[in-house]
Amino acid sequence: MRISVIGGDTRLVYAAQELLRAGFPVSACRLAGEGPEGADAVSDPREALLSCDAALLPIPTSRDGVHVQTVGTQEPPVPLSLISGSVPAGTLLFGGNFSAAFTAACRRRQARLVDLLEMEEFVLENAYLTAEAAIGILLRECPVSLRGMPVAVVGYGRIGFYLAHMLAGMSARVTVVARNATDRTRAALSGYRTLPTDLLSAGNPDGCTVICNTVPAPLFTRNVLSGYTPGTLILELASGQENVSACPGIRCIRAPGLPGLWTPVSAGYAIAGAMIRCLAARGEVPFGKSGPDS
Repeated sequence: MRISVIGGDTRLVYAAQELLRAGFPVSACRLAGEGPEGADAVSDPREALLSCDAALLPIPTSRDGVHVQTVGTQEPPVPLSLISGSVPAGTLLFGGNFSAAFTAACRRRQARLVDLLEMEEFVLENAYLTAEAAIGILLRECPVSLRGMPVAVVGYGRIGFYLAHMLAGMSARVTVVARNATDRTRAALSGYRTLPTDLLSAGNPDGCTVICNTVPAPLFTRNVLSGYTPGTLILELASGQENVSACPGIRCIRAPGLPGLWTPVSAGYAIAGAMIRCLAARGEVPFGKSGPDS
């Protein structure tokens, strides 16, 4: 089974490297910098699609809804329409956050799409790497130790869960802010202080001047933030640009795509691992064996 890796950031370079190590023939197209040693360089995405059985696109596949996400290449961006209009029937397309229009266009050509962000084991790995990188940002940006620091984690989903655990492991005083009562109970049983999200409008949650937001919703409007202590730091980990409004005296660090920026090797290996597991589960390759004859 030949796999083409198209576009993306440094994560896809390492994903291609891991796929090669697993025994798959790999074509590299429009990767960030140079592709890994052993991969066949292909400049035309259409050629890459026609020569493969499966293709790996970036995660997310597109940031603007028009082009395949590419970083670190001087070549022109690849339109999503070129991919959806060129993919042969039966090809497996791996990526993340496929749009409805892209999905429909690919399915009209009878391509098979696999959104890795719908695979729980991959999402968990990505959440862990995001939380780990968030700790790195806090260590870099905060002038005092995390030990004893009051930190609010807003949202107790996958990223919030791992982030609260890591902060507590560094002896920070963690308050989990969550809308769902069940999430607050889970957090309380883990030893964290808890608050409902509707109390975010009452000022700094639990007095915390360091806040990590993992909720993709506009919880921190200018009106809400106007009552916060000047110098408050909000680390924005959720997707979207409107979750935290600009407000004088409030510092917001927007940190999308942390696994690709902080731990691209681990993130790339996680992508390749999820892809290989999916191929094995679908019977495309047997567990423990992959490569040209699989």
